[in-house]
Amino acid sequence: MSTALLADRIVLSAAFFDTWALFSRNENRGHFERPEANEALAHMAKAAARSAEANTSRVAAHWQHATAPRAILEIGASVGWNGFALQHRWPEATVSAIEPESAAIAVAAEISVSESARRPIFLQGYAEKLPFSDASLDIVTCLTVIEHVESPAGAIAEMSRVLRPGGMLFLEAPNYRWPREPHLGVWCVPELGKRSVAFAASLQGVSDTRGFLEHLKFVTPRAMERYFVQSGLRAENLAAEKLAAAARGDSAGVVAYHSTARVLGALGRLGLANAAARILVGAGLYPSLIYVARKPG
Repeated sequence: MSTALLADRIVLSAAFFDTWALFSRNENRGHFERPEANEALAHMAKAAARSAEANTSRVAAHWQHATAPRAILEIGASVGWNGFALQHRWPEATVSAIEPESAAIAVAAEISVSESARRPIFLQGYAEKLPFSDASLDIVTCLTVIEHVESPAGAIAEMSRVLRPGGMLFLEAPNYRWPREPHLGVWCVPELGKRSVAFAASLQGVSDTRGFLEHLKFVTPRAMERYFVQSGLRAENLAAEKLAAAARGDSAGVVAYHSTARVLGALGRLGLANAAARILVGAGLYPSLIYVARKPG
């Protein structure tokens, strides 16, 4: 692992801005914003690299083997920031990143990391049909992507198939038991269905102009845990860990938990935070799904 920060080593090619301009005009179905190709874009690239390094640190914290992973896959690469961060942390590994949008892969091709001997391999494809052999990967990451795939159950089954025994899937996603839709940024009751979310959005002055609701899968803890079991994975729910961090006042990495953190912090001063966190996790009422799922072996 290099001690240099990824953000300080990102290099954007001369063609990056033109390629980004094409990418930014495509339909956006993800969280990642697509601003115009201008001078601010270079600053955004550094911020994205810092965020990707934070994502990778969370993944690395749960890698339990004494040796470094040899083969890593990111699901839903977008323009490549997480893929570059994974390669930066594990420079000897083969890092692949799969993304359905060809315009995003074209942007990734215009990014490099100075003094890096290897770069991630960016592939066009889908989570439900991964172009990898059985039991060929050590780590699979899926960060705020599973809600965008056609079949969450099929995607999890594929991730399990390609993991080696002892391999690890790290997954984060919105929790659609929580009464807020993060793509539109509206308060709602997702379990009443997409029409109710659209109605709640309209009451809050938000229009679903980009069709987010049309394709989203409203994933929940119960559904995800069922998919893990069906695919032979042993999953650990990290939501309790994140809630406990919020209760301690640790705001790093708990952006979606600010209001919850304030309540838990108050309960913590009364010695009730742990009990409250257990109740929230048991009820499935927390903003984000966070799982480490391991393949036995």
